[in-house]
Amino acid sequence: MLVTGVILNHRFHPDEAYHQCPKYIVHQGHTSGCLLDAEQRDDILSFSIRHGTHPFFSVSRWIYEY
Repeated sequence: MLVTGVILNHRFHPDEAYHQCPKYIVHQGHTSGCLLDAEQRDDILSFSIRHGTHPFFSVSRWIYEY
């Protein structure tokens, strides 16, 4: 199944709005990740994969776990 219009959103603090990924990683012609500048290792990174306004997957984890 080919899904177009899928966007990876992220935030570092629960009280801020989600932001779209600034720079995607491409592997063998397919989007495979997102490059983010993390300021601190003890922040929590939340990200959500969405198609329009509908979330497919959302998770929050400590940055050091990545």
